[in-house]
Amino acid sequence: MRELFLVIISLAAIMAGLFGLMTLVGRDIALFIGLTSLCFGITSLMFTMRARSVLSRGSSLRDYTTSFALCLVLILVFSLWDTMIDLFNWSGGWLYPKYIFITLAYFVFLYTSYRIFNLGKEFGFKDQAEKIKKAMK
Repeated sequence: MRELFLVIISLAAIMAGLFGLMTLVGRDIALFIGLTSLCFGITSLMFTMRARSVLSRGSSLRDYTTSFALCLVLILVFSLWDTMIDLFNWSGGWLYPKYIFITLAYFVFLYTSYRIFNLGKEFGFKDQAEKIKKAMK
């Protein structure tokens, strides 16, 4: 019951925040979407850092969480830069740094994906899954 109450309160807070943001930016949809993305990105980063703090030092899961947090930071910087472009009507050379930020985020995702792939090969989850399927039949 308590969890349902917290979910309802959280949804009400999100709706109030979105309504307040709409009121603040008016009809500028691009700015609204940019600011909303930043809010959700910051919230995601906070939850990721909380999750990282409870994981054991030196564990591979903590390392993957750190890589995920770095990706989130780079995507947040990308979103922040893109929102500032809309907010201040930047043009020309100001547009290029956002592409650097998103490219770096993809590189970190690529590196992390490769590490997870190697972990899967090391532990042979696919082979175990096949054995479990056969045993269930």
